[in-house]
Amino acid sequence: MASYENVRMRRECIERISLATGRQISEREASEIMASFHSAMDLVRRQDPDAWMAMGKQERIDAAANLYQQSRLAEAEKIKQRAYLAVVTQKQMENRLAFERKSGRKGMRAVAGILQYVDSRVHAVQNEFSTALLDKLNGIQKGFLAWREDTAMAHKVIREIFGEDTGSKLAKQAAKAFQDISEEARIRFNAAGGNMGKLEHYFPQTHSLVRMVHAAEVLAGQGRIRQTYNTLRNTVVNTLFHEVNTYSANKAAWVNFIADKLDRNRYLDANGDLMNDNDFFDMLGRVYDRIISEGDFDADISTVAGQAARQGASRANRGDLHRALHFKDAESFMQYHDTFGDGGYFDVMLRSVRKTAKDIALLEEMGPNPNAMYRGLERVGQAEVNQGNKVQGRLRFFGRVGLSAVDAMWKTLNGDANRITPGRELLASVWQGARNMEVVGKLQSTLLASVSDVSTYFVSAHVNKTPFLTATANLIKAWGGDSKELAIRAGMMADELSNSIVRWGEANVGEGWTGKLANFTMRVSLLEAWTNGVRRASTINMMGTMAKLTRFSWESIGGYQKRSLERMGVDEKTWKIWQAAKPYKQNGIEFLTKQDIREAFDDPEFRLKHPDISQRDIDRAVTTYIAFLTDESGIASLNPDLGTRAATNFGFERGTWRGEAWRSVMLFKSFPLSFMRRHLERISELYQTEGMASASGYTAAVFVASTLTGAISVQLAALSSGRDPQDMSFDNEDFWMQAMAKGGGAGFLSDVIVAGFDGKNAYGSPNFVRFAGPVFNTVLDTFDVAKTYYNEAIGDEDIGFYDRENSGHAKALKLLRGHTPFVNLWYTKGVFDRAIYNELMEFVSPGYLDRVQSWALKNTGQEMWWDMTQIKPHRMPRMSEAPED
Repeated sequence: MASYENVRMRRECIERISLATGRQISEREASEIMASFHSAMDLVRRQDPDAWMAMGKQERIDAAANLYQQSRLAEAEKIKQRAYLAVVTQKQMENRLAFERKSGRKGMRAVAGILQYVDSRVHAVQNEFSTALLDKLNGIQKGFLAWREDTAMAHKVIREIFGEDTGSKLAKQAAKAFQDISEEARIRFNAAGGNMGKLEHYFPQTHSLVRMVHAAEVLAGQGRIRQTYNTLRNTVVNTLFHEVNTYSANKAAWVNFIADKLDRNRYLDANGDLMNDNDFFDMLGRVYDRIISEGDFDADISTVAGQAARQGASRANRGDLHRALHFKDAESFMQYHDTFGDGGYFDVMLRSVRKTAKDIALLEEMGPNPNAMYRGLERVGQAEVNQGNKVQGRLRFFGRVGLSAVDAMWKTLNGDANRITPGRELLASVWQGARNMEVVGKLQSTLLASVSDVSTYFVSAHVNKTPFLTATANLIKAWGGDSKELAIRAGMMADELSNSIVRWGEANVGEGWTGKLANFTMRVSLLEAWTNGVRRASTINMMGTMAKLTRFSWESIGGYQKRSLERMGVDEKTWKIWQAAKPYKQNGIEFLTKQDIREAFDDPEFRLKHPDISQRDIDRAVTTYIAFLTDESGIASLNPDLGTRAATNFGFERGTWRGEAWRSVMLFKSFPLSFMRRHLERISELYQTEGMASASGYTAAVFVASTLTGAISVQLAALSSGRDPQDMSFDNEDFWMQAMAKGGGAGFLSDVIVAGFDGKNAYGSPNFVRFAGPVFNTVLDTFDVAKTYYNEAIGDEDIGFYDRENSGHAKALKLLRGHTPFVNLWYTKGVFDRAIYNELMEFVSPGYLDRVQSWALKNTGQEMWWDMTQIKPHRMPRMSEAPED
């Protein structure tokens, strides 16, 4: 809508309105009334432009006043709706708090449990809407959503959304799919208390801050290197030189670029006439300022909770605050998006749906003002902590620590922790790129470590009473078409289709080339396919179990099974809705899917029998079911929960030194943290519901199974590198410690176990630096390379910062190899090493091959079954003997 920030209501008008309402209205309220009134004028004009032009000034005012009056009545109804929803959600939170206390969690731990529960609902709603969108797009034509976006097809889809006929049937179907899902999400958002208007020809607008703050350079065709140079020059030496491309210059460049692409008919002055050029360009300047200050379009950042809601209207109202940019046609929009937008078109579709879905879940669970709800929970939790400190004599320090951890969870949930601090885009981009390159270099062979998923998969299947043979069959078939069909019906294909790599602690892979390279690496390593397959098999196990379990009454269910359902929000009413669903049959086997639950409500007979069940109840029942399935699959193949994700960012914004440093330290550590958190939680629940024997049995099963699969991972890693398997006798304690660490996702501890905390790993660097994270390891390795070259140049015998055995060339090659895409893949590493790398290392650092083989023989007793310089293995692998102490 047009901006009326410079228009102020006259004092006599404010007084008359105050008299009519019976209270004094503020200047801000007066400004909001003026903005809404002129928005009504704009709408009247657009509904019938010819009639508008024929109206006099008073007629225009009367027409707008009538429309404004209708909007105020609708707003009054919305206020009543929100008051009712506030009461409903308050009761929901009280019930959740009671459950947390029953589970033994009080104070800030109870608040953390509630946030964890809300997070599971957020992911459930996102999964449902995202799966629906991606399924529709994929169903248009096989391969429609390819690895690389078809720009020509994407442009056709945008033209169709803008109402232009492209003659492409596929484009029409894709446009309709997005519009249908967006409308469903908008309706549910409003039903949850939101206030999102319907826009004609709507497509989400994104704005890349990195490009906008360099608008003049982008339009001049300058690349990222030149932009970075200019930023550093402005930041570091602007006291000596004039600033290059100042804020005002970039702002002017952006305004001039976008001005002729907007529909000038949408921008009116206070009298309802078209804005003049001065007002129009001033308005665009303010839009630029607002975009820069608010940040990027990010699906993880909520628009109605956290910092975004505090800066403007209440959370529920944020959905109606559309930006003041109205493009005149599809071509103009695409020119802007291709220049200053953020991400591909289909990616923007998905992010938009996920963003709205996140807001839906937050409104449904925490009411029209989630910030207020969180503050209330925080006060309750802190009061319990303070009371406990007084009674038990605990230090208040621990209460403050708990508050900080919970606050980090809230910031992670609402997206504040993912926000880039304004003006720090370059810093955030550099750190993010560094982490992406660690993903590229370090996770290429992680599939071998993921064998441990098999152990947690079968242990979870046993806990949930899935027969072993059934679980085995579902795991084998997990990558087939039938399994994918079930996952889609369950609303559980979104994570797979959107290519998330959050499991390994890097949830914020960017849109730059390093981000794309990291995503592609996950695909070709087959890690992503493996993880998704295991989770899908677990989901199918649970859907089969639930098809049988829902035949029983809610009262007859007990023990851990009932506790796991209650933890995800299942109550008697939800159970009754699930029972009414007719399970889906596939190959003669019944599975309860979320689609079955929705179809039950479509049955007129069901609605007649259950008049007390509303659409909101059905939506919550479906969300609860998806959350339940997601949670169980996230234990079978570990997926970090909210607490783990909060621990890896501690609520710090991106672009701050502490935020970026902490994220880099915690990179790749989310899996072992999640392993401990998730299994300890289950052990606690088993102990509370079924006793010590059951909890002990589960603990032993997890420990033994993960250690055994960890042992397989250790041996597979050895075989892939050409070494013999390690001695597996129980006397070889180091091997079994490695297996235990690997099975628990802490593979980075393997070298520490083998050579000691102060020893060296196979690459020559001290083991203790591993705890600082891979980014800092790389910084130290780079410093070591530079120092080695320097010492060699001056003839200093004490070369290097550490690793004083290898030359500078050898160290540089190791550093380069550790960050080169695809050469460390588990199925290419052995051949690449023997065809190129080992020969080069021996050439630049004579004796390198002997040192590597000596290190393995000394520390693990392993010899090479595949000679380090021969493409063809010289013998079969054989079991090694443990090294002598």
